[in-house]
Amino acid sequence: MQESADIFALESFLPYRLMRIAERVSQDFATIYREKYSLSRSEWRCLATLGQFGKVTAKQIGAHSAIDKT
Repeated sequence: MQESADIFALESFLPYRLMRIAERVSQDFATIYREKYSLSRSEWRCLATLGQFGKVTAKQIGAHSAIDKT
C-alpha cells in the first residue's frame, strides 16, 4: 500500500485548478455569446482576434485564440 504522500492529487495541482476555472469562465461567457449574438465560442474568439489584429491567417487566429484552425 502506498503512503498518502506518494499519491498525486490532481485536484490540488494549481495548473489543473486554474485550467478548470478558466474553462468554467469561458463556458459562462459562451452562454452569453450564444444567447445575445448567436455565436459559438470559437466564432466569438475568431471575431475578437480579427477585431484586434485585422488581416491574419487561420493559423494565427488559432494560435492567438486557442482554437483549431479548421
